[in-house]
Amino acid sequence: MSDTQPSTNELLTSIDPKLGALVTLAVDFYIRNTDVAKPKKRSLDRMLTDVGLSPLEVSNILGKTDRAVRKLLQEEHARADKAKPKRAKKPREAAADGDVEV
Repeated sequence: MSDTQPSTNELLTSIDPKLGALVTLAVDFYIRNTDVAKPKKRSLDRMLTDVGLSPLEVSNILGKTDRAVRKLLQEEHARADKAKPKRAKKPREAAADGDVEV
């Protein structure tokens, strides 16, 4: 094998996220068109990064800039954080924070 050819491991590592992206898109398409299940509300950008593609790879696939993909991901993350219910502190945590009188 010459120095310019990637190893088998490098090839598999680069193929894995792309194959995951294809499967994710195919399953999402199937779910949305057959009403088999209720699909999650998330963007293509999020789906593709969730399966291992970098924002740069996603931007190339979707015809966007890398910055646009990163911005959308940050906005989705902020919305998800805002929508999460705040968990109640355990008594030990509350006491450590000084929220509970002893």
